[in-house]
Amino acid sequence: MAQRDKPSPWQQTRSGFATRMRRRNLKAAPALTAPSDDSLHYLAAVMNRHVESRGEPSALDTNITMMPILDAARQSARTGTTLKLSALPQ
Repeated sequence: MAQRDKPSPWQQTRSGFATRMRRRNLKAAPALTAPSDDSLHYLAAVMNRHVESRGEPSALDTNITMMPILDAARQSARTGTTLKLSALPQ
């Protein structure tokens, strides 16, 4: 008698997720359209000025704002002290 292969944890998770979605009557989100469908397409669109990327999570202005915050968080975690951040220039 052949031993039946058990599904991997990954397959069980995916199967369980699909089952939960069906039970809740949820549908998958529609696929993203170009240029948002791929990070390289998006970068090319931004560089060619086909897309204005201000205020989005991956936008340069957002990342410039976040870097001092993340650096202060790292330093605070390393030293165990509270750091006060100054206002960013406009």
